[in-house]
Amino acid sequence: MAGLYAFTCPLPNGIHARPASALEEVARRFRSEVTLTNERSGHHANAKSVLGMVGLDVRHGDPCRIAVAGPDEREALSALTHFLDNDFPACDAPLPAASPRAGSLTVPPVLADAGACWLQGTAVVPGIGRGRVVAPGRFVVPAAIPRHGVQDASAEIARLDAALEMVAAEYSARAGDRPDAPEAGMLRAHAGVARDPEFRERLRRGVAAGGMTAAGAIQEAEEYFTVMLLASESALLRERALDVRDVCRQVLRAVYGEAAGRDAVVLEDASICVATTLTPGQFLSMDRRLLQGLALVDGGTTSHTVILARSFGIPTLVGVHGLDPAALEGRDAVLDAGLGVLFTSVNPGVDRYHRLERRRLDARASRLTRVATTPARTADGVRIEVAANVASAAEAEAAFEAGAEGIGLFRTEMLFLDRDEPPGEEEQAAHYSRAVTAAAGRRVIIR
Repeated sequence: MAGLYAFTCPLPNGIHARPASALEEVARRFRSEVTLTNERSGHHANAKSVLGMVGLDVRHGDPCRIAVAGPDEREALSALTHFLDNDFPACDAPLPAASPRAGSLTVPPVLADAGACWLQGTAVVPGIGRGRVVAPGRFVVPAAIPRHGVQDASAEIARLDAALEMVAAEYSARAGDRPDAPEAGMLRAHAGVARDPEFRERLRRGVAAGGMTAAGAIQEAEEYFTVMLLASESALLRERALDVRDVCRQVLRAVYGEAAGRDAVVLEDASICVATTLTPGQFLSMDRRLLQGLALVDGGTTSHTVILARSFGIPTLVGVHGLDPAALEGRDAVLDAGLGVLFTSVNPGVDRYHRLERRRLDARASRLTRVATTPARTADGVRIEVAANVASAAEAEAAFEAGAEGIGLFRTEMLFLDRDEPPGEEEQAAHYSRAVTAAAGRRVIIR
């Protein structure tokens, strides 16, 4: 008889790629079959499949059930119950809201009088950037690579299996090399997609039953899962389609090498990246010293691309309607997230305004840096401590640089998430020592 455990989804944003990948990490350690059911909809999925769980559209507060059946079901149920009770609630956090987009835009008179041309969007990362427009393309299989007419289905499936293993291992290795980096969580989620049993089965079926080549199966799987995710009522799940596209791009390159085409976005000088959509992999391929801004037709606050842009402080607009990336390629542009505007041409008036605005923002940042070192007091003179809650040593270092007087809470459970094995004592000690070193005698509370 299968072991059962009922729970209510505690995650503010529901079960999307990152928490699903954390649950999958636990489930796949066991031989038993593990099934997740969304009691609200009645749908169920293999808990060893990130895409299957994401497709359940589990939302905050949904009643759910885990069922375990197999040779090690008792151990599996115990581990899963402990994970769901103790670690799962910390797998996600409320996402920052985007700046509201006004129905009509009022620009400063100096810009209106200068005859500036602009497109309006929703600001999700603040700041101003100026550079040459670069317009990356979307996922496509090059015409030179055949999509149908496979001669040896078994050999083609073996090529796909090997490519999936390679891509999953590369994602995991990159996440392991820099576990505190902003992209680490995204890389672990992508590794989960690459080893996802439903993703793998879709690729195999395309070759075995559809007579497709590896390229044809990859393209068909990308289209299938993209449509599935875009049909969700959750904006966050719709944005996970970019993650599938990213993995498909990497699997294609693993099978075909250079024939699959270039996936990196090369910047030669200060640039504003404009696109209909942009995958996290494309974002990470860009030289962020040269990337001055990001403008997207689609996207929202919850896509991994936007989360990465926020982590690296790249001024970003989404929902930029009327944006034609190809038509703007090579132009000089200014992205002003404060106004929620992409200026598609830079005349002397636009140039002068934004030089002054950039100078003002730089002066404000300098003042904030000075104030950050001043002890905090209330208006009536009461001394208060300003401390930060962190989940990694890197966050602790950033908090102290921003003026934190201590760490009110170092959430140690975050070191255990999205990985095959728990961190050893040496690794944990290294993380905590790094935070204590950054504190330089200030208080660090570790839970």
